Amino acid sequence: VETITPRAVVLSGWRGADWVDVKDRRVLQLAAQILTSRLREEIREKRSLTYSIGCMAQPARVFDGTGIFAAYFTADPQKAADAAKITREVMEKFAQEGPTDDEIDATRKQIRNQLETTMKEPSYWLGVLSDLDYRGTKLSDVKEVLERMTTYTKQDILEVLKKYVTEERRLQVIALPKKK
Repeated sequence: VETITPRAVVLSGWRGADWVDVKDRRVLQLAAQILTSRLREEIREKRSLTYSIGCMAQPARVFDGTGIFAAYFTADPQKAADAAKITREVMEKFAQEGPTDDEIDATRKQIRNQLETTMKEPSYWLGVLSDLDYRGTKLSDVKEVLERMTTYTKQDILEVLKKYVTEERRLQVIALPKKK
């Protein structure tokens, strides 16, 4: 990739849930939020391989099977492959062992705060109402989002991750700067 900065872009993860898989997409969002903290600690703080790293869970809305559950960051091109490997290992370990009770509690509080704030905004309701029929969203799912998102358990997370964090669903992209 032609670029003015000598940075590689890394995306490492798995194909994620579809929009209609309500529990799966929500649990993956919860897992992504927890993993962002873990990855920041491991990849940024301990190893200094990036300045900023995040994990995302983006459900497929238009084409089934195109959801994504992945970490993304920029890195030194010489260290990008190693950083991607370590990132995948952290995520796979999380998928096997799950979060700690403290991680779940902290994330539940964050999500509660985010949802309580967001649900007061007209733009939230505009998005929900505009997609009800088109995306197959049910009002009952919207009504229970706060309760569900703050009560998923470690077991819920492990069950959902087991479905998605598999070798067949794995993907990785490392975009390197073009050499002059």
